[in-house]
Amino acid sequence: MLAYLFGPDSYRRQRYLREQLIAKYSAKYPQGSVGTFDLTEEGVLEKLQNFSGGGLFAKTSLAIVYHPEEGEKEFVKFLKEIALDETVSVIVVADKKLTKEFAFLYDGKEKQFENLSGADFLKFIKAEAKARDLVVSDAQIKAIGAAYDGDTWGAMTEIERVAAGGAVIQHRAQVNDFDLLRQFASARDLPRKLGLLMQLLEYSDAAKTFNLLGAFVYAGDKIRMADYDIAIKSGKLEYADALLDFTLA
Repeated sequence: MLAYLFGPDSYRRQRYLREQLIAKYSAKYPQGSVGTFDLTEEGVLEKLQNFSGGGLFAKTSLAIVYHPEEGEKEFVKFLKEIALDETVSVIVVADKKLTKEFAFLYDGKEKQFENLSGADFLKFIKAEAKARDLVVSDAQIKAIGAAYDGDTWGAMTEIERVAAGGAVIQHRAQVNDFDLLRQFASARDLPRKLGLLMQLLEYSDAAKTFNLLGAFVYAGDKIRMADYDIAIKSGKLEYADALLDFTLA
């Protein structure tokens, strides 16, 4: 089975992946194997092929593949070969609509996640806040929606902050993300590090902060970031939770 999720709204895309696909697969196949593969990493396609080949005791497997455009012809060939294999499911995840080489993925069941705006955006973040038991007023939702229009990660991060007692920021300030990230990555004092994290999450969404942070850490921290990345992409962890754990460790 092949599934295809694409579009720039990584918040809704990741939630759908976690709740509608991974959770249902795990419930149906509790002994099944779930693997996450990023084709920007060297040698990953071979690992994906080995994973999908199964083992002596593996009955089913679910592979989640990011940055499919990096796999080129070999990945396209793999997908076409695996499409009819009932023991293997592959979920292809992309930020943008893929090129014509991937046309076979458009079977009417693909899911697109474009950025929401205006009334649709307000409706979504209000429903999401309610589902997560975050207590905020309609006025606060409206103000946050105006400040973060289309930025779901940013809006939900702000809603969490406001629900915890923070004041609504009416206008997002322009800050130097790279300077803050550089300071955050090198900070050793916990109160300072927490303060920098709050600034980062205040003015930028958690997904962007997490992905950029990888360029500012070294040695063991890079390994930790890779572990967080796997947990996030397999639906076990949220970006904000990973950043907080990184800060407190």
